[in-house]
Amino acid sequence: MLFQGSFNKKVAFFAVLAAMSTAVAQSPKTLLLIANQGKTPAQNVVFFVDPATKKVLYTVPVGGLGQPHNVVVSDDGKYAFTTNLVRYTQWSNYPGSTDKLPAVSEKRLNYPGGLPADSISIIDIKNHKLLYTVDIGPGAEPHGIGFGAGKCFFTAEGWKSVGRVDPALHRIDWMGGIGQERVHELVVTDDGKRLFSANIGSNSIAAVAPWDPATDKQAFTGKEEAPPWNTTIIPAGRGSEGIGMTPDEKEVWVLNRADNTATVVDVLTKKVIDTVQLNTKDPLRVTFTPDSARVLVSDTKTGEVIVYDRASRKEIKRIANVGSQAHGLVVSPDGAFAYAGVEVAADVAIIDLKTYEIVGRIPLDTGKKAFDGIDGMTIVTVK
Repeated sequence: MLFQGSFNKKVAFFAVLAAMSTAVAQSPKTLLLIANQGKTPAQNVVFFVDPATKKVLYTVPVGGLGQPHNVVVSDDGKYAFTTNLVRYTQWSNYPGSTDKLPAVSEKRLNYPGGLPADSISIIDIKNHKLLYTVDIGPGAEPHGIGFGAGKCFFTAEGWKSVGRVDPALHRIDWMGGIGQERVHELVVTDDGKRLFSANIGSNSIAAVAPWDPATDKQAFTGKEEAPPWNTTIIPAGRGSEGIGMTPDEKEVWVLNRADNTATVVDVLTKKVIDTVQLNTKDPLRVTFTPDSARVLVSDTKTGEVIVYDRASRKEIKRIANVGSQAHGLVVSPDGAFAYAGVEVAADVAIIDLKTYEIVGRIPLDTGKKAFDGIDGMTIVTVK
């Protein structure tokens, strides 16, 4: 009986271990997704990175000739979307523009059968594979990307527009003219109803929202059908590029690279409520902690990440030695860490947001032969 009891205890013990193992295997995993602009089409990939082990788990090609610039994930965490730009084709989609074409790009434009289309790629995150691409068109020059209400939104610099892809239909289902120069980065509310773009060449922010008779009277005289949506152009600083929306969806911050400032816009009123002096040299990307309390800005020239208090607009901490050409910037869902993509070193700096120290680096193993630049990155929890 003693043996039997011992046996039963062992069975129970191993059953508990098995259950624990299953629980661990099924527990959510946080992954970084990083867009790599390769030197050849085969090197145009999205890195799937495990920040816990600091390892690249998978590389997923985006297909076609376009370089992936930015990446976003769907609300349910099942799919990733990238904007893919075929460089220099924007020079050839307008008569006469090739007169000033950089010599380095002439070979790239010698495409038999005409210019290739820029695209949006849709990737299955769980199975880490490309599902399909949506052709946008030659010279569209997509860059910024966002997700809301089940749709993927993107900017099209070459067309001075923003657009939307329906993942279920595998096609573009809406385009909106902005009419500003270099419609670059964007953010969108979770319900997909409000969109803001940073327009580098026009030093402006475009706010796109459903037409509201209470605030958009200037767009409608009452003698014709009201427009379905309205664009409000908001003046910003010089070189308005990086853009971020607070997780509480109350404010949009736009970084003005030439002025070293941030323009803060109220999401509901679409009005500028503050201009923040950043004390930087080249502010490029901006993100927030999940509680919307802190603002993180990457500086490409100094290689720093600067942390600000959102409420007071004051600098909290300046994190040095992140790396030259610090670009993409994301924060973990629990707010414990920030991850900064570094172009020159081709790695990701891990920043502890309690101590404000760099606690590790993730090498992307691209090497200069397979690497033209990393820009867009995002974070996803896979269940």
